[in-house]
Amino acid sequence: GTHKFTIEFFNDKGVKKEEVITINYATMDFGIDFKSMTTGEVYQGDSYNYVLRIVEPKAPQDNHYIKFTEFKDGDITLNGEDVKLNKPYLLDMAGGNAIKLTSQKSGKIILRYEIQNSTTVRNSDNNIILNFKQREIRTENFRISSNTIIKNTNNHSISGKVIKTTAPEVKTFTNKIFYKVWLTSKPSGYSSGINIGKENEYQEGVLDGNKEWKLNFNVGNVPVGKYKIGVQFKDEYGNESKAEFFEFNVVSN
Repeated sequence: GTHKFTIEFFNDKGVKKEEVITINYATMDFGIDFKSMTTGEVYQGDSYNYVLRIVEPKAPQDNHYIKFTEFKDGDITLNGEDVKLNKPYLLDMAGGNAIKLTSQKSGKIILRYEIQNSTTVRNSDNNIILNFKQREIRTENFRISSNTIIKNTNNHSISGKVIKTTAPEVKTFTNKIFYKVWLTSKPSGYSSGINIGKENEYQEGVLDGNKEWKLNFNVGNVPVGKYKIGVQFKDEYGNESKAEFFEFNVVSN
């Protein structure tokens, strides 16, 4: 832009003279090329990848900085460096800048940023909305070893397959699960004797190569009658399966 300066000259006799100097400062304008490198759906825990380039009418003349102003509950990396919101980061003017956007939660997240050099500030033109698809965890072929159990006996079990969203749908995957087990119904007079661990508290587990999960339990000297055990799972992102319930009858010898 145009800047005017007034300079006053004077000598020791008190003679004064003013000069107005006009200086035109060039505005270093630039464009933004923000290109997606991701195809297909992206699940929670995975990433959208972009390459950002600064487009200038002339050879690069100035440093450019990017500041990410919004990406709620998500994680951003810029050229492999973890990014904090509202903090400026120097952009690479020689090539592209790799941006990785990840969310552990499912749903739509808005990305906003601004880029500036010494004379110009540009914001992301439109809200960039990223949709992270929810992962799934479900059970298959669950069963109890017997629906009639003699009290004071061991080696009973509940087992089945736990299915999580896997490749090729997702890029990151583990066999980690969390499970909770609880007695949903029991005869009058029952206090303890069926060892299913901490009731109704999630515990960490790992699936085997066949996605099988198994709970072994013993039945002690408990009142005879009908019992029901509930089992439920969740993945590392907090998604829960439908609860499974297994009823069995405890009898005397």
